[in-house]
Amino acid sequence: VKTRDGAIIEKFFTTVDVDHAGNDGHFQLDFADPGEVAGIEVLRDGHPLPVSGISAGPRLATRFAMGVPMEGPWATATLRGDQLHVTWNVTATPYATLTLVEAGRRQILALNAGGGKLSLPLAASPTERLLEVSLSDGLNARLVTIALP
Repeated sequence: VKTRDGAIIEKFFTTVDVDHAGNDGHFQLDFADPGEVAGIEVLRDGHPLPVSGISAGPRLATRFAMGVPMEGPWATATLRGDQLHVTWNVTATPYATLTLVEAGRRQILALNAGGGKLSLPLAASPTERLLEVSLSDGLNARLVTIALP
């Protein structure tokens, strides 16, 4: 893992075979928050392997940074009738995952949505609820919490 400030974090791991991945192996790594991630490289016997599905775009003036207060709004949500309308800063964070938190339960409404806008059916509720919007550039993520009526 290479961070935006140039630090390199090396982790050794083994892959796990899964029945639906052909010859590809899956892996998971846990480590302390390294700050903003610039890239990930996977090596086998010292040679880089192709890695799909992860990348950080070029740094933009609007992109969030670790430890820097967010200028916003990074995400907004409105409830009109039985429709939840969510928008987010797609230039800085192309992907959003939406989770509804209500009465101690968590329900994923959208996973890795793109485009900066999303409308979903959501019935009115008498209980207090929150919408968690996890915004990501593909490697780095920020959580925005919005109270819903």
